[in-house]
Amino acid sequence: MKNTIPVQFVFLRMAAFVLPLLLGAVAAHVMPVPAVPGLDLVLRSINENEAAKLEAVFDELNYDWPPALPAPGNVPPIAVRAMPVDIATLSVERRKAIFFRVLAPMIAAENRKLREQREFLVTTFAEFSVLPESGPIASRVQSIASRFNVAGDLDRKANRDTLLRRVDIVPAALVLAQAANESGWGTSRFVREANNLFGMWTWDESAGLAPKRRAKNATHFIRVFDDLHSAVRNYLHTINVGPAYRELRDLRATGRQRNEEPDALALAAGLRRYSQRGDDYVMEIRSIIKYNNLQQLPGLSIEAFPEEGMLRTL
Repeated sequence: MKNTIPVQFVFLRMAAFVLPLLLGAVAAHVMPVPAVPGLDLVLRSINENEAAKLEAVFDELNYDWPPALPAPGNVPPIAVRAMPVDIATLSVERRKAIFFRVLAPMIAAENRKLREQREFLVTTFAEFSVLPESGPIASRVQSIASRFNVAGDLDRKANRDTLLRRVDIVPAALVLAQAANESGWGTSRFVREANNLFGMWTWDESAGLAPKRRAKNATHFIRVFDDLHSAVRNYLHTINVGPAYRELRDLRATGRQRNEEPDALALAAGLRRYSQRGDDYVMEIRSIIKYNNLQQLPGLSIEAFPEEGMLRTL
């Protein structure tokens, strides 16, 4: 099985790659992340590769930042395939507005799938102390468990708890802040050439891009993604299954026990192992969230195009 691991880099200040914390930092999955039947959302693919043309699409959809169509937090069901090629030439304010609007719908779509799966599991586990041996319910539970790398008897509370800790949303504010930090607000070479927003690694040369400043004995590559949506999906799956991010999942589960929605600033503490910089990295992510008022961002939801039926379950 091929592995990908994240590594933090600082835009325009990156002299060389640093080795990640290998213990627990390896994500146990292969891109593309396997889909769960019945939960894939259909998003309108947007292929505009220039900022002005992309902004024109956003204007047609009445899609501003922060989003407010028709209610705060709603975003259109679109998937921009790649960052505009001229994003580095834009003013900071304009660049940020495009960056956030590009990523928010894909984050909302993936979080919606996670929420739907979680709600299904919570309802099913409450109804069945012993799961049916066969049938659509058993099949769906097993499919989700397999996708999130949870093996064993799912009639056992410990296994159910493990699964529920993994099947949950990651706050959009946290995802946006990490993507901004890791990609230089969408301007890095890895975004331009690999759609890689989060600094994911691979050891499969056929699926990667060689870093220009890779250490002599290093053998890793930067993971190449078909589009930005694939990168977002991969990141969320990594956070939810990667051993390095168990602290984040524990913090999220503790909040759930208090009937609290996952909080970006609190969960940032679970990213210490995303970078060798540890607590300094956590402070940097929190700073991006606060400076850009992302902590006040409502829970993003997908706003469908009713007349076109652009959003549906398969």
